[in-house]
Amino acid sequence: MKSCFLLFICFLFSTLGFSQGLSASINKNRVAVNETVDVTFSFSGNGTGFQAPSFADFNVLSGPNNSQAVQIINGRMSQSTSYSYYLSPKKEGKLVISPASITLGGKKIESNSITIEVTKTSTSGKGKSDQGANDNLFVKTSVSKQKVYLGELVTISYKVYARVNLVGFRNAKMPSYTGFWSEDLKSPSTYSVTKETLNGLQYSVVEFKTTCLFPQKSGTLPVDPIEIDAIVRQQSRSADPWNIFSMGTEDVEYKLNGTPIKIEVVPLPEKGKPSGFSGAVGQFSMNAQMNKNTVKANDAVNLNVSVTGKGNINLVDIPKFQIPPDIESYDPKTAENITVKVGGVEGTKSAEYVLIPRHHGSYKIEPTEFSYFDPVKEGYVTLRSPEFDLEVEKGEGESSSAGDLASGGNRNEIAIIGNDIHYIKNTPGLLRQKGEHFYDSTAFRLGFLAPGLGFLLFLLLWKKQKKDQSDLKLVKSKKATRMAQKRLAQASSHMQTGNKEKFYEEISRALYGYLSDRLFMQVADLSKDFIEATLERFDVSASIRQELSSILDSCEFARYAPTVAQGNLKQIYDQSILLITKLENEITKAGKLS
Repeated sequence: MKSCFLLFICFLFSTLGFSQGLSASINKNRVAVNETVDVTFSFSGNGTGFQAPSFADFNVLSGPNNSQAVQIINGRMSQSTSYSYYLSPKKEGKLVISPASITLGGKKIESNSITIEVTKTSTSGKGKSDQGANDNLFVKTSVSKQKVYLGELVTISYKVYARVNLVGFRNAKMPSYTGFWSEDLKSPSTYSVTKETLNGLQYSVVEFKTTCLFPQKSGTLPVDPIEIDAIVRQQSRSADPWNIFSMGTEDVEYKLNGTPIKIEVVPLPEKGKPSGFSGAVGQFSMNAQMNKNTVKANDAVNLNVSVTGKGNINLVDIPKFQIPPDIESYDPKTAENITVKVGGVEGTKSAEYVLIPRHHGSYKIEPTEFSYFDPVKEGYVTLRSPEFDLEVEKGEGESSSAGDLASGGNRNEIAIIGNDIHYIKNTPGLLRQKGEHFYDSTAFRLGFLAPGLGFLLFLLLWKKQKKDQSDLKLVKSKKATRMAQKRLAQASSHMQTGNKEKFYEEISRALYGYLSDRLFMQVADLSKDFIEATLERFDVSASIRQELSSILDSCEFARYAPTVAQGNLKQIYDQSILLITKLENEITKAGKLS
């Protein structure tokens, strides 16, 4: 019995050594730089110590994938083994896959080498796959529309499709969205994975990022491709393929590149454009109300106006009322409640006016209007508030004069009526000695020259004011610091409540808004490279430019990855205040923008 068993073992090993050799093959020898190629190394018999090539000119997307086959023909048994790899070329040209090696029958043998011709990247349009890595792992870019009106919402989403063991992402480089105002959907703490069938293959799909874009200028606007480093867990290439107990895994990083998108932006029609139109695009409603219609003089009245809707509401200006001159008004207290959803950006902006009538009488507050463009109706819509009547009764502290006898008169009417009665003078006024004449005095001579000098001074001041008002660049430059301080004040309130996302958003708006006003550029046109080059041209020191870049990076990181954003909010807030002061000093000292 033992002799029979030994004979079978000898027969088995003799047949396994049949037709030994190592060959290399590929599924195609011509591919694009963003496509994949399958390479397979096969041999017959019992081999050990398989060594794959270095694949220096390729990214290894998957492998080694081991398969074995046993075949019995006419009583003779043969065994074959293969190792396959999924590769993505790193560059164009003729690339060579070096030979692999293995030990068969105590002898080390090598496979043949393979030459692959790699051509330029193939492109894809709207909604098609971005073959940045291969058919098993890629990022797909989709846009809601590719032709929109100026200011109309465009939603752009990035999804990662995987047929490999995808475990995470790092170092995502988002597009700059030059020419757009962008609002990101809040990123979840963990990514959800769904299943989707594409071209007959089932993928695990991760919705990586969705962003709402509002074009700020007309024309064909390009959107740069997204870049993502995807982490794939795969079988370790250093594992011994003949010892299943030594098999291991490793996390490998693959770079995924999206496809650039072009969006055609059509200017808003001039026909039917209201005179008060300020750029609102979407669907909106307006509400205005006053808390009381009868009040005593010197008591306060609250007038509230709000705009609610869906569209570019972040860029909407709240309509203003024309307040009668006899009513004292203060700068309105503004508030906003805006959310970013999959369907777009929506919310409310409101303003509260505090009005204090100083004199009794009847007053009218004229209606205000708010106009917007509705891209669905493809036309303009104008909303109009009601007219408000305010009855002011005489109250404590209102001045008494003969003019008060005129019931219902306003302040100007009271001043005219009061001219016919004068109060008794308690002091005689200015006296002069007899014989002195005013026309021969120094005061008379100065008074004679004063009108001409005063008119000349008025003319010079008027010309300067007209020049300043016509110089929009100068006006925006002067208000840059003041507007930045207002935005930083809002950031401070978010810091107190612990709202990190809103805090970083306001810090970013303060810095970009300051640079926009100071450099006289649209916020949508400010890229980091442009800011760096411009500040360098204005002799701003490298340390200040580096500090600005660091804070802007922190803000962007907090927007795109809020759950992992780090940093002391108070420290960033203080740095931002000091940074704006430094920038103002250096730009003013350069004397090129001020």
